[in-house]
Amino acid sequence: TKLGGGLGQASIPPDAGCTPHQSPDATPRAEPIPDHPLALPPPHRLNPARMTPPAPPPAPPAGAPLNAATPAGGQFDGADHHFAVRVYYEDTDLSGMVYHANYLRWFERARSDLLRLLGIDQRAAWEAGQGNWAVVELTLRYHAPARLDDAVLIVSTVEQLGAASCRMIQSAFRGDVLLAQARLRLGFVGPDGRPRAQPKAWAKAWRTAFAASFSFGTPPVSERS
Repeated sequence: TKLGGGLGQASIPPDAGCTPHQSPDATPRAEPIPDHPLALPPPHRLNPARMTPPAPPPAPPAGAPLNAATPAGGQFDGADHHFAVRVYYEDTDLSGMVYHANYLRWFERARSDLLRLLGIDQRAAWEAGQGNWAVVELTLRYHAPARLDDAVLIVSTVEQLGAASCRMIQSAFRGDVLLAQARLRLGFVGPDGRPRAQPKAWAKAWRTAFAASFSFGTPPVSERS
């Protein structure tokens, strides 16, 4: 199961990730969940100069076997992860616009690519019985439509990471036009569907990549130096 592989399939307590500077003995408080698009904060910071999709990978050498081609992936731009997609005919609905659910597919692909770039092997972790990430909260607002053949850039930004949860903003852009934006809370769950701490190696990878860009929950006693 990939990052965010199931909507609402796990029951994650609101304090699973520990808010910044929260002590282990602090009384957890549930955070309000926006129930209307207008409750969303303003769009994620927009810098048109950084909205150009990454260049495609070079073509394989002439005569090389087809399996030598590497699938296009994303890349990090500072604290943001960029993942480019193209709108194909299958992505659109009767009106010629991108079907609303396809933004969720693009966001999921971007999250999986982000983990891959961090060196996290989701499949191996699941097969070893460690667990996987699942989406437990999601609020999505649509701003403008995308159409056939548009180049769309998915920008993912991690806001907070806890032992068993992660908060993230994902935005879809066409050039400097914001198309859609989602705010998510992800929970790490074991094979039994119950929340558990993510592997220590994973937490270290997150901290190494984003130490200066977002807040971390209070680590468990076993991880404190």
